Order: sequence, then structure tokens, then C-alpha cells
Amino acid sequence: MSRQFCMNDRSGDGAVPAGRRPEGLDVGAAGRNRWRAAPTIAVGTLLGGLIGALMGVLLGLLLGILMGPASALAAQAARPAPAATEAAADPAALRRGEQVYSRCVACHAIEANRTGPQHCGLFGRSAGTAPGYDAYSPAMRDAKIVWDDRSLDRFLQAPTEFLPGTTMGYAGVKDARERAELIAWLRVATRAGKACSVAR
Repeated sequence: MSRQFCMNDRSGDGAVPAGRRPEGLDVGAAGRNRWRAAPTIAVGTLLGGLIGALMGVLLGLLLGILMGPASALAAQAARPAPAATEAAADPAALRRGEQVYSRCVACHAIEANRTGPQHCGLFGRSAGTAPGYDAYSPAMRDAKIVWDDRSLDRFLQAPTEFLPGTTMGYAGVKDARERAELIAWLRVATRAGKACSVAR
């Protein structure tokens, strides 16, 4: 182990080697200068600490990868609600939301299953459970998502990023205002028993 010299409290551990006394050193009342040898921090100890910290970070990243959509869902729950609730009170915003929905009708309908599932009864429904629709991807069936303003906002922004493995090939509604207006319109238009009837 390497050793370095440091000032002692005059306990007699060893004298300063000849010619090594620092300039201006107060040698104390006894007129003698005593030094003791102290071990330095070993490089291995330092590296061990760094490796331990790195392993902790890597373990956290691995758990994040393994948790996949579950961690995304936890993050979404912490987000504030999107502006869909504000758009719900504005009739002009609802009309614009219906216009945005026209992009969805190639695959979806409110009251019928098509290439994609029906949207009637969407809010509060678990992903992958639309009645009569059995063409869900395994990712959607296993997602444990309940559709609400927040989950729809995240999903509609970038479906394949929010839920890797989904078969919904749509690039997403990138504009936050358009998403909010679409979600507000869907909230009104998909009320089962009031605005639409769920197909079985």
C-alpha cells in the first residue's frame, strides 16, 4: 500500500525525513516536528465505488426497458390532463374535432368494427376489449391501458412510440390543439346509449 506523510499530533510515530520539512512549518512548543504515515485511498476502492454506482444505473435502465408500456403508463398518469376538457365547452372546437376524426374513418367508425375497432363506448374501456373486434395486436391486448383523455392524448400523438408493437400504422396527430379537439369530440360522440350504440 502506498503511504503519504501527514502532520502528526506529536504522538511520536516518526520524524520528518531529513531535508523534507516544509517551509515555515511551526514545529511546536517541544521544538520537534513529528509526522506519521497515513494510508491513501486505494484506487481499487475508488473504482469499486464507481462500478457499483454504474451497476445501479444500468439496473434501473434494464428495469425501465423490461417494464416497457407499464412505465409509460405511470409517466402518463403524472401528466396533467390535456386541453380536451377546455375544447369540450366550445362548439367550434367540437366541429374541428369532428373534422380531425375524418382522418380516422378509413379504418374506424363510431358504431361499427372495421379494420380498426369501433369507438362507441371508448372512454373508460380497457384497450384491446372493443366488443366483437378480435384483430387486436398482442401489444394492444396486453397493454393494460384504460382509455381516457390522458391515454388517448399520448397514444394519438405517436401510436407506435407510446405502444410499441401496435398494428395501428397511423403516424399520429402531432398538433396538440387538434388532438385536444379530437378527444373532446370523441368524448361527446362515443357516449354509449346517448350518442351511439355499441355494436356486438
